[in-house]
Amino acid sequence: MKTAQYILSLGAALLALPLSSVANINFTGGEGDLTFFYESQNGPGGTWHSVFRNKPGNTSATGLDNSFGGFTGQVGGGADFTFASLTVQMIGLQTFNVNGTDYFIFAANGSSIYDEVGPDLGIRTRLRENEETLFGAGATNANQFDFDPDGDIGFRMTLDMNASTFNGVSLDDPGNTAAFALFGWTEFGDLGEVRYETGAGDITNDWSSWGHTHWHWGFSEVGDYTLVFDIEGIGGTYGASASASQVAINFAVPEPSMAATIVGLVALLTVFGRRRN
Repeated sequence: MKTAQYILSLGAALLALPLSSVANINFTGGEGDLTFFYESQNGPGGTWHSVFRNKPGNTSATGLDNSFGGFTGQVGGGADFTFASLTVQMIGLQTFNVNGTDYFIFAANGSSIYDEVGPDLGIRTRLRENEETLFGAGATNANQFDFDPDGDIGFRMTLDMNASTFNGVSLDDPGNTAAFALFGWTEFGDLGEVRYETGAGDITNDWSSWGHTHWHWGFSEVGDYTLVFDIEGIGGTYGASASASQVAINFAVPEPSMAATIVGLVALLTVFGRRRN
């Protein structure tokens, strides 16, 4: 009798467990993309999907356990993975001055100061569905959001300063001196377009509804950051009636000496692995 009760209790406990749990992705090297999809086939109350794109043979990350299945009519799929949290471990740090503030930065493919060391996180937007798949022959691919006449802008990403933190303290806290910037470059290695700069109050930017770009993520102090972005589509088919969402990204910014040590260890392990092979 006790055995039967034990089996029943164990079975109930197993049934209570979730069938699957979304993993925490830890991004340590190579290239990857933070990708945004918008599933609009259900109308204005559609669904945002924020996923991490693995680039096979180039991305170094753990927690790539839950593939993003996509949805009917999706355009631009790939080796994408859902995540409970995304953490970028910054190594190979350099410093770069943005409007008078020195920022720790890491690799950004295409930059003239790209050093191929450390993780390189791009931003990729795929806010388009295949209408022929959804609605039959004769329909065309279309952007769900189309803010400007050329259809180049339809995605707005705003940093939530109150929800974003440095070492657990809100970036909006008067006593918090840490700053974040996201910026580009010129072919000569000079400062290019600045997309975000919290020290200057620049916390919102409009992006293409279909694009793929790599930028330098910069942080003024070493420590642990969580950046929380409010995301929404603007203009076009769904306009302001579209649902909004949020995405949070964690960045671990070590002391430069520690970052150099990590790079050295990774290099030694790589050489050791090659010799064993």
